[in-house]
Amino acid sequence: MEMLVDDNILGRNPADGCCRDYSSSEPREAMTPEERDVFYNEIIKMFRDAEKYYLIFTVMQGLSCRVSELVGLTWFDVNMKRREVVIDHGLLYRKKNGKTQFYITKGTDKNKKRIIPMTDEVYRAFQKLREKSLKNPSKREVDGYSNFVFVNQRGGPMYPTNINKALYRIVDRYKEKTGKDFPTISNHIFRHTGCTVMAEAEVDPSTMKYIMGHTNVKMILKVYDSVNLERIRQQMKKLNKKPMEEEKQRAAI
Repeated sequence: MEMLVDDNILGRNPADGCCRDYSSSEPREAMTPEERDVFYNEIIKMFRDAEKYYLIFTVMQGLSCRVSELVGLTWFDVNMKRREVVIDHGLLYRKKNGKTQFYITKGTDKNKKRIIPMTDEVYRAFQKLREKSLKNPSKREVDGYSNFVFVNQRGGPMYPTNINKALYRIVDRYKEKTGKDFPTISNHIFRHTGCTVMAEAEVDPSTMKYIMGHTNVKMILKVYDSVNLERIRQQMKKLNKKPMEEEKQRAAI
């Protein structure tokens, strides 16, 4: 249910707050540090407009936002002076009132508005995006919202589903050209990866819950647990190195 809320299919999680936890599913897999390195240094360069997609995924991961929230961002939501981004709505393109169209969706009362400070990387991405917007300004208004940050070549809002389609195509192209394997990734993976990066940096769960706009901390704690398990694995690997070093020392005697 929480994932349906993430994708703005549901406005809220109707199961949230139940006494018993019936969930047995694991959170969606984030990219590992190695996969992030491959994506940002190799795969993304295969896009025809590599910079455009680099900025999209840098902001999505840095803000840990939903794709609808990303494409719904307007320059009125971005405060470059204070280095903050306000997230209080999303932009969807679906059938509504018998017609497929763009429309704005608002958050729930519990989580109506989030003010997220920018990291240095996200700030630099918005600087680049601002330069691009001067050359190709937003030309469309949706439900009173205008001046969108992310636009297509005609100045209209970006279609959320097109970002996924682009990801699938580019990963397939990478695997075909290099012969290397890489997991299938969707736009939601960048949101979950942003959450994982915060956990790796030991950002506290309450802060992560606020930034991601979750109504409870359960999924955040699952991410924390998976990151801690990876840390344990890395620490235990050090034990393999120690006997080897001791063996070399004995051999030298």
